[in-house]
Amino acid sequence: MQTGEAYWVYTQGPSDYQAPLGVQVDTGNGLDFGVEVGTLNLKLSNLTGATKFVAVQNLISPADNALSYSQFNPTNGIQ
Repeated sequence: MQTGEAYWVYTQGPSDYQAPLGVQVDTGNGLDFGVEVGTLNLKLSNLTGATKFVAVQNLISPADNALSYSQFNPTNGIQ
């Protein structure tokens, strides 16, 4: 195997392996914004011991950059 190359390995059932980046949503398996839903949570987790950089982009309306984030601070909690 080589760095930067993708491989698929057969599994008996569905695989939940997400590589070094973990992704969690509150319910279901995605973010489904409806007419009455303006906020949904997306949690990204670094599953390695190394520093990782992640970019999150609004692909539907790039001009409307209405993305926000929170970060855990051991002293102040979620900010």
